[in-house]
Amino acid sequence: MRTDNGIIKPVIGVYTSDSVLYFELITVLRKRGIPFISLSSIKEIPDYVTVIITTENESKLINEKIKIYGYDPETLINIALVKLCKVENLDTIVLGIDPGPYPAMSTIVDGNLVDVEQFYTLRELNKKIRGYRHVASKIILKIGNGDPLNRDKIIEHLSKSVDRVIIINEKYSSRQGLAFSDLPFKTLEEKRVKSNKGASIIIGYSSNEDILDNNNKDKRRKHHF
Repeated sequence: MRTDNGIIKPVIGVYTSDSVLYFELITVLRKRGIPFISLSSIKEIPDYVTVIITTENESKLINEKIKIYGYDPETLINIALVKLCKVENLDTIVLGIDPGPYPAMSTIVDGNLVDVEQFYTLRELNKKIRGYRHVASKIILKIGNGDPLNRDKIIEHLSKSVDRVIIINEKYSSRQGLAFSDLPFKTLEEKRVKSNKGASIIIGYSSNEDILDNNNKDKRRKHHF
């Protein structure tokens, strides 16, 4: 699938004879506005279809493509979006949350924004995060320091699902999307140079280093900004 500048962008393919799974998959994909290709045959799969969601039995028929199978549409799609980045030996996924009663979360893989989604319950949010354990060994959560009540509630609810929580000082953050992790670590220096606020533009670390680590739970404390 070509973008406006003519570059072919990889997309997700859906291939299954399971009508229930197929319907659930395309319903979620369309709802979230994620480009995909419905495959009726695996004999001639377009080159830009690099990840295929299917069933376990049907996956054995597919060669030379990244195959993802299972029966939970949301989890399958989330994993497929990560796999589109083609990062070998993926270690860390960075998640950024804009706190509030209906938090928005962005997903960063190898410095690339792969997904932005809003959630209406913390249960749904937690389910998505836990699903990333299938593809990454470490999950870092960055959350804005605004709305302290909802912020602390979110941290408490998600603390067991992530390895590290970093509270961000929103006063100096660059908000290019719905959540804060849309600024990957590798562009921090570039962003600092472009900003007239100096080092305060660094996203991911608050001024007093409010970092919560799942390996050091006993060191946790209340955070106030």
